[in-house]
Amino acid sequence: MKVQNLVFNRLGNNVSVLIEYPDINIQILDQISFNLRGLDFEVSSISIENNSLKAVMSIKSDKQNKKISFLFTEKELIIDQLGSFLPSEEGFTGKIKNPEILFKAGVDPEITTLFSEDQLFIPQKDFFKSIAKLFAE
Repeated sequence: MKVQNLVFNRLGNNVSVLIEYPDINIQILDQISFNLRGLDFEVSSISIENNSLKAVMSIKSDKQNKKISFLFTEKELIIDQLGSFLPSEEGFTGKIKNPEILFKAGVDPEITTLFSEDQLFIPQKDFFKSIAKLFAE
């Protein structure tokens, strides 16, 4: 994995990251901050450390403040509370074992479109928003 390009534009409210894997290039495109189902989401940090890319997305509401960490390594993407995902055509794919997320996927049409059986697909475009849907109430 090699980060070819990283643009974090707070004023323009967008982030763009081009990640090169041995067989696939992935271009992550999204907004930095957005509101989804009454929760405020913000990509609060993104950095390159020790040949890996790290990002943190904050979730804020009257009831909760929590963070989701993303670690892009040489071979995979690790998202805390979700698991490991492999780069695939147009995004990342991996198994979800969290029963709460799987239940949500079964009843929420927006989330169902991201799943194929127990495999979650995270697209390049609206990358962080796709993850946010899993954590929005």
